[in-house]
Amino acid sequence: MRLLQLVGVALFACLLAQAGSAAAQTGTALVPLPGARAGVDPVADVAQGAVTILSIDQYPPGMREQLEHERDIDRHGYEAVDALHWDWDDDNAAPALLAPDAARARLRFRPATLEVGTANRAAAPLQLEGLMLPGPPEMPGPWTSATHVLRRSDGVAVYLHEVAYAQAGGAIMFARELINARVGGAPGRFKLQRAPGGRAMSMLAWATAQRYFVLYVRDDVTAPGQAYDRAWLQALAEAVRAH
Repeated sequence: MRLLQLVGVALFACLLAQAGSAAAQTGTALVPLPGARAGVDPVADVAQGAVTILSIDQYPPGMREQLEHERDIDRHGYEAVDALHWDWDDDNAAPALLAPDAARARLRFRPATLEVGTANRAAAPLQLEGLMLPGPPEMPGPWTSATHVLRRSDGVAVYLHEVAYAQAGGAIMFARELINARVGGAPGRFKLQRAPGGRAMSMLAWATAQRYFVLYVRDDVTAPGQAYDRAWLQALAEAVRAH
């Protein structure tokens, strides 16, 4: 799903792959920061398997432009998009969905759970339709990320994307100025996208010591009188349990 691959800097964090031979040879747990120039940029690497919070001016120049764009979005209140990738998701999601047991067999981690359909008031109106993995069936994995595809009782699509970055030997970087939410004490970011015709996408991303999560809802949870509001999205995020 193209939408769910645009997680990194586009929200607030960079997911970095495991470092190559340098860290392994020295025994250190550092991941090189992409584009950083030794002796020029102040942050050359970040801790592997951990969350690192940096100011925007500590990022390499090539990353700062996108981060400043995100700060402009916050000032404006939302990001204007054309939503073409949303349509792509809708057309291509269903054929690639796997039942939870089938998906788990191709993952290196146990997927997070939601108390869907139970007494949890935020999760109660949700029905799990399946999980989507990063690659096609001919690429069995094992994968370190997955997307839970859910449907609200009113028909609105809800996606929970998770990345087991610590298990994969990766790292997470946050831009301090873009953190505008907390989930269970973990730093996070809320962002709203709006498209012509009134369509919207609400996103809440956060990272724990082991996982990076993003909740996507095809709805504007900030709209006045909205039954599924920002408090509902926050409660839903709080109900996510990593294993």
